[in-house]
This record gives sequence, structure tokens and C-alpha cells, in this order.
Amino acid sequence: MGERPAVAERWSSALASYYMVDIIGLAGFLLLTPRMIAHFGATQYGVLALAAGLTGYLGLLDLGIKPALTRMVGAAWAVGERSRVEALLRLGLAVLSLSGGLALAVAVLIASDLQTRLSAADGLAVAPFVLVKGAELAIQLAGSPFEAANYAMDRVVRMNAVRAVARVMEVVAGAAALAWSLPLVFLAWASLATTLVGVVLQWSTLRERLPGFLPGRVRAPAGMSRELAGFAGFYLINSAVVVLIFRTDEIVIAGGLSLAAVAIYAPLNQVAQALMGALAKIPTASGPKLAIHIARQERTEAADLLRSTLAGTLGAGLVLAPVLLLFGRPIASIWLRQEISFALIASFVAIIVAHLPVAVASRYIGAAGIVRSVTIVSVVAGLLNLGLSLLLVQRFGLTGVAWGTLFAQLVTTTWFNPRVAMKHAGLPLSEVVRALLQTAALPVLFSVAIAASASTLLPLIPAALLSVTVAVAAAVRVVAKSRQVVTRTAHA
Repeated sequence: MGERPAVAERWSSALASYYMVDIIGLAGFLLLTPRMIAHFGATQYGVLALAAGLTGYLGLLDLGIKPALTRMVGAAWAVGERSRVEALLRLGLAVLSLSGGLALAVAVLIASDLQTRLSAADGLAVAPFVLVKGAELAIQLAGSPFEAANYAMDRVVRMNAVRAVARVMEVVAGAAALAWSLPLVFLAWASLATTLVGVVLQWSTLRERLPGFLPGRVRAPAGMSRELAGFAGFYLINSAVVVLIFRTDEIVIAGGLSLAAVAIYAPLNQVAQALMGALAKIPTASGPKLAIHIARQERTEAADLLRSTLAGTLGAGLVLAPVLLLFGRPIASIWLRQEISFALIASFVAIIVAHLPVAVASRYIGAAGIVRSVTIVSVVAGLLNLGLSLLLVQRFGLTGVAWGTLFAQLVTTTWFNPRVAMKHAGLPLSEVVRALLQTAALPVLFSVAIAASASTLLPLIPAALLSVTVAVAAAVRVVAKSRQVVTRTAHA
């Protein structure tokens, strides 16, 4: 009884801190992207997006260690095993420092290859960009155990403050590049500086919880190394699938259509991922508490938290979907200064909604350690998406690529991962559906009515602003109510 208000307050603060960071990043992206396309040109911006996708593949050199550390450090911290926490951190630091060196070496090879394959002007712009981004990734990988441990110890608000500093620095760098006509490589150097600042802040935050901790000789038991490798293997496969789904599209479009087409798809894809990420912060904010419940074998509390996050996250997505469908196409056309099809926007909206149950279930699956059960399906999802994108891009263009992504999710992870999580938690589907209807049915209808009325009675921009404001408020209400319903059920 006495613990619940304090837990709710921490959860609310953590969730609010995530959204503050997302708002800063999204606002800067929306303001700067059209100007960058105009400044650098559609083709060179397409090359930039393609290069960013290639460096995204280097992120797989994380090897799944970072999320595995978050899971294992959180479980050890929950039961007061400081020596195990320190051993895990030293092991992670050793492995990821080596991965960072490998990332830099691979970036050098990619930069050299790009310089020979692209035109002289594009190669001169993009190759140094990739090289500096490789150095940034090396530093990021080496310092990522600090971030993983801080999140595991429920330092969510502090870590999001660090992310906020990084977002502000990125926005300032983008504005400076436009104001003074600086080359693409300046953006990479600015991002490198941002990463260095972030690693230092993460390290200082960790030292508050682990005073006196220093990297040193690795003395991890063989069993710990095997356990870390097991979790890391799952997360690595999951990351590879995410890359195949959300990073490969730009490469497929560049090969099947043109770099200028990438400059249309990539910004829309990034906005969709930002919205998806914003909604996925709902289960992320509950992640540390979920790991604690599972570590302490509090199955009822873990199941309640899974039910509330499934209902709240999916309900919030359904509330926002009508607004995105009604206003997404005209707003995107104005933003990118060219006509965008409704089919493409609708596909992105459907992708967002289809991914939400997966995001919630993955949090539970990782915390519960039942990762092997979803590995094969995740691989199938990634390969199916790649195959469908290649098949559909020539006939249906950008919309075909989005359709491939959507279909691959719907027939694999969207239905499979939540089923695995609910089965492990002993949570019937009927309870989740009941909670979703209780919390989201009226807000969804209200959102549809307001958006439809506003689009009929008001000019585009005021109608969109009003509809978004109402939808966000309704989504917040859905999330809060989903937690209240679960709390009442638990008390009953």
C-alpha cells in the first residue's frame, strides 16, 4: 500500500523526462530538415541519409552487450549484489572497448570504399562524414556500459537529462551548419563532441551509485560470461532485425529508385520512428520496475505491469492514429515541399501501431530472460521485410517499401512476441483486451470526432494543432487510466 505512490511518482517523472528529450530532438529535426535538403540538395541529402544508414549497421558491433548489461545489472542491483554489478561492468567495458576499435577500423574501410564509388564531390563530402562517425561510434561503444548501468539502477531522469544536453548540442550544430554554410563533416565532428560530453556525464552519474568504482582487470566467473553472452546473443539478433527493418529501406530505395527518393523516404521514416519511440517510452519508463519485480519473483505485480503497459501503449497509439491519418499527408507535403501520397502516410501510421505491442512485449521478454523463444521469429521478420522491400520497390515505389515493412511485422512479431510475454506472465488475452477497451475506447472515439470536425471547420494548421493537442491529452489520459485500472484490480 505505502509503496505505490512513490513508485508512481518515479514512473511519471521518468516518462516525462523521456518526452522532454524527444520533443527537443523532434522539434530540431522538423525545423532543420527541409532547410538541410534545400541547402545540401536532395541528392546529397540522400547520400547523407544513406551514409547514416551504413554507420547504423556498425552499431551491431555493440554485440547486444549494452541491453544485456542493463538487464543483468538491474537484476543484481535489485537484490544488493554490488560485487556482481562491478564484475559485469568491467566485463562489458573490456568487450565493448574492443568492439569500438573494430568499429573504427570498419568505418575507415567503408569511407575508403565510398570515396571510390561515389562522384568526386559526393565522395569528398560523405567519406570524411563516415570516418568521423566511426570514431564517434567507437567512443560510444566503449562508454555504453556506463549508460546501461545507470538505466538499470533506475537513474532514468538523470540519463534523460544527459540525452537532453546532447539533443540541444545537435540542434545548435545543425543551425550553425546552415547559418555559416559548413560542410557535412562539421555535423559529424559536432556529434563526436556531443558523444564525448555524454560519456563523461554518464560516468560521473554512475560514480554516485558506485563510489570508488574504476575499470580494471576482468575477474568475471565463467557462468557470468556465459549468461551475458546468452542475453547478448538475443539482443544482437533483435538489433540486427531492427536494422533490417528500419535501416535497410533507404539502401533498397537508393538501389531501386534514386538518392533523391531517399531524401523523401528517410525524413518520413525518421519521424515515424520518433513517434514510435515516443510511444515506446511508456514501457521503457516501467522497465526498471519490471526487472525488479521479476528479479524478486513478484509474478502478480509483473503481470499487472505488463497488462497496464500493453493497454496504455497500444491505446495511446490508437488515439493518435486518426490525427496522423487525417493531417499527415498535407502536413508532410508542406514540410518536404512536394506531394506525398496518402498511402505512404497510412503505411507509416500502421507500422507505428503494429510495432507497439512488440515494444511492450520485448521489455517483458528481456527482463524475464525468455529471449530464445522469439529469436527465430525476429530473424524471419527482418529477412521477410528485406525480401518484400526488394520485391515491391520497383512496382510500387516508396509505398511498396513501407508495405513490405508493415506486412513483415504483422505476420511475425506483432502477434507472436506479445503472446510469448502474456503466456509467461499467466496473463489471458481477454484481460488485456478488456483493459484496452476500458481505457481507450472513448478517448479513441473522441479523438476521431475532434479531428474530423476540426478538419472540416478550420484551416489546415489550426485544425492540426487543435487535433494533436486533444489527441496527446487523450493519450496521456489513456496511459494514466490503464495504470489506475490495474491498481484497482490488484486491490480487489
